[in-house]
Amino acid sequence: MLLNLPTELLAQVLRQLEPDEFYVFLFVCKVTRSTALTTKSVLLAQLHALPGIKEGLEDLSTERLAVEYRKRATQNLCGMNVFADVAKFAPRFTNIKIKECVFLQRCHPRLAVVLRDEPAVRLYTLFEDHFRFEAELRPEDCNPHTGGAEMDVVKVAFSEDEDVAVLYQYKLPATTDDEIKRSSFVEEARRQSMNTLQLVCYKKLAANHRPRLWSSYVHETRDIKRSRDPGSVPISLALSKDGTAAISWRLLKPTETELTTACLYNRRKYTMDTYGYDPSPRETIFTRSPVPPRDREFISGMQFLSDRQQILLYTPDCPIHSSYANVISGDSFDGTTLRNFEQVQLLNYGNETFTSEIDLKIGMPFHGAHEIFVDDAGADQCRKSWLALAIYPGDQDHGASAWIVLGIEELAHQFCDHLLSTDLGRRRADTWTPVCRLDGFEQGSSSVGTVMVLSQDNKHIAMASWRRLLIWTIEPPELDSGREPLENGRQYSYFSNRGASVNGSASHISPVELPNSAVIHKLAFVGEDTLYAITDKGLVRWNIGPEAKASREFCGLDVASLPSCTQHHFIDSVVAGQVGHISFDSNDDDDDAAIVTS
Repeated sequence: MLLNLPTELLAQVLRQLEPDEFYVFLFVCKVTRSTALTTKSVLLAQLHALPGIKEGLEDLSTERLAVEYRKRATQNLCGMNVFADVAKFAPRFTNIKIKECVFLQRCHPRLAVVLRDEPAVRLYTLFEDHFRFEAELRPEDCNPHTGGAEMDVVKVAFSEDEDVAVLYQYKLPATTDDEIKRSSFVEEARRQSMNTLQLVCYKKLAANHRPRLWSSYVHETRDIKRSRDPGSVPISLALSKDGTAAISWRLLKPTETELTTACLYNRRKYTMDTYGYDPSPRETIFTRSPVPPRDREFISGMQFLSDRQQILLYTPDCPIHSSYANVISGDSFDGTTLRNFEQVQLLNYGNETFTSEIDLKIGMPFHGAHEIFVDDAGADQCRKSWLALAIYPGDQDHGASAWIVLGIEELAHQFCDHLLSTDLGRRRADTWTPVCRLDGFEQGSSSVGTVMVLSQDNKHIAMASWRRLLIWTIEPPELDSGREPLENGRQYSYFSNRGASVNGSASHISPVELPNSAVIHKLAFVGEDTLYAITDKGLVRWNIGPEAKASREFCGLDVASLPSCTQHHFIDSVVAGQVGHISFDSNDDDDDAAIVTS
């Protein structure tokens, strides 16, 4: 029926389509595609509906507009809800349960995998089209067949230098009451073993060739004691560049002000360099600054900043840290944590009206800019600006929402260090103002919470809430330079005409929802066009690049080709370049997973 319409009416229909609908429509019919890409008014309407700087578009020819449209449509992931390639990695007939999985975001992210009932940590590197086994790490003295003690992996963490920290606990053999009664030493040994964990740090080796970059024989060990609460359980682990470790504990007997407690464990350089073992590292307990009782928090995650001057503390309901602590050195750290809230006046959005400033959780800035300008008095001034993600937890009047906010610091030229560090942005910005709202954000209500991650160049923001996977696309330099309103005061030059600020309301960016049917636990980008997720059904990879063609791939192997995981030479038998497949066991109530290696 559309082909029977006059060209003018067909062009009018094409102008009204949403960007995703228009992009997919180009692949439906050759006639409509020709009309769409050769009609200037249609191209201008669709370009204005996409985020990006708009100035100068009217001066371009139709051919140049068609090229510019293809470029911006690809950048904004138009049609990826249909055209994204999806690859799922899972075994066909069997599951090997996974106890712990950890991502380290890099150009090629690292993945650490721990199997249940095994003391080994297996390391992988993720690439655009495969992932590669790197090493297996296990303590030397954990083999009971050679006289060692049995151990379980409790938590795993990476440092920024890619060292691997593993927290172990002893597995005690069953002991009868008669054995305990015959010797008080047996009872005392069991008690101390139950209250003592081992923190083992495996150092990444510097090598000029491909072989293993980690080794079980290059490690340091610290004894960690449950000093405050013998029944406490480790919840999260973090490791800094200099070897300082942080552990959060879930208290067996929570207090009115604490559900968890977090502790810092220092690395004594001489002791470690000489003996490689410290039976009593110094412990510093985090103490919270005075807060109302409603701010009683469950610390579910921690992260050291790359400069080790701060440690960030996370709660399970928010992907942005809720508090932080200054860590200058192990000797000067007092353990006091500070709230990560900034008073920001949000703009109205839809039916939501914000009449006063509210508290926002602001993440670490992902983009910064420095410029020199001359003020009204003729003096040179410096202006630093930072873009950051911010989360509003919501209240009884407003739902939870995600924002991109702008922080600005201005100072005299002679007092400026002219250095731009995103780590310093959150601490130095004088004011924070909202730039835009991220449509579709959801506050996770499950134990998984909300998972958010930025791509390598910060052009994509991915969010997972249970089975829903959204991606927003931004251009940070253009977003920063295009934040000023146009002369008519009705829209910002960067945002689409359908998401721009009108009558003082908030500008907003619409997401693309990727196809997904599994519960997402963690996310990691490889570059800008590949996204990995650990789900309850396995490891999933999405290709959202310009060459995506809506392919669906399932990779799995028969049980006959699965090596025995109980053999110590399991990883030694794996050659470089082989591909592993991971999946969670959805039949259990817990979040176990399975791994198969081809």
